[in-house]
Amino acid sequence: MQTTESSLAKAAVEISAQAAALWARQNDYYFSDEDVRAFGNLLRSRLKIGIDEALADARNAMACGMVDAAEMTFRASLVLIGIEAAKIHFGVASAA
Repeated sequence: MQTTESSLAKAAVEISAQAAALWARQNDYYFSDEDVRAFGNLLRSRLKIGIDEALADARNAMACGMVDAAEMTFRASLVLIGIEAAKIHFGVASAA
């Protein structure tokens, strides 16, 4: 079980971080070396806030037998978390 949880957590960080990086590049924002550590902390905090809802949505889809939809829903939620974190980091959105 712990292996599944740790691999799920690793995937969550990777998916959301990639989405954040893509959003930043597409909007001409760049992470400095100092930004990376600060952004990592922000992303972790945003994942802690949003991961339960993302997992619940995926579980609901799984319960209905929609395995592919569960994965897509989970990934989409993580992408949104990553983009939100990037927007907050660069001051485009607030952390409200």
